Amino acid sequence: MPDTLDQSQTVANIAVPDPANNVDNGRTYWAQTFTAGLSGPLDRVQLVCTSTSNASITVYLTDTNSNTKMPMDILTQTTATCSTSGGFNDFVFSSPYSVTAGTVYALMMPWSSAYTFDGATNDLSPAGAAYDRNIYSAWDSANLGAFDFAFNTYVETSTAPTPSPTVSSTPPPTGTVPANNAGGAPGILLVFAGLAAAAAFMTMRRYGLGRR
Repeated sequence: MPDTLDQSQTVANIAVPDPANNVDNGRTYWAQTFTAGLSGPLDRVQLVCTSTSNASITVYLTDTNSNTKMPMDILTQTTATCSTSGGFNDFVFSSPYSVTAGTVYALMMPWSSAYTFDGATNDLSPAGAAYDRNIYSAWDSANLGAFDFAFNTYVETSTAPTPSPTVSSTPPPTGTVPANNAGGAPGILLVFAGLAAAAAFMTMRRYGLGRR
């Protein structure tokens, strides 16, 4: 089924900041939240990633806390590698999750030294935010500043078939002769014949032929 690009942040000029040296902030996960613009099955996402050892990367789609908008429960997941280093890579969900327009979701990726993700600062995705998660399972966006991951989300769309033109099997109506005119042509001939006979009779009388 075809899908449609929904949410997008395409600038990828720096790697995700690494605050791992901060006190009590050993990183365990990255995440990027976004607000769905379309409703329907979200079947794939794209991320700009770089892997040093063709490492497998698991990407999770999660819902978010209704108050904090931070990642929560896993909705679906997929695993792939960075086939295009430093460029957009597809992460296809074998079990697409139906998102709802206007709802905030998150893309969550385990932290690893074997790969990294790129994005940009200046808060280029105002409908979402980037987070990291520390060893105490607390999400924090302050460590990443105004950073946003580069990402695209795609939602399956269905196209209604174009209806075929309706061809009627009923032939068009044809003209009919009214009942009171049925046989009208023979009747007209009889009238003309009678008039001709009367005219001939009057001519014969005029010239005296009628008395013979």
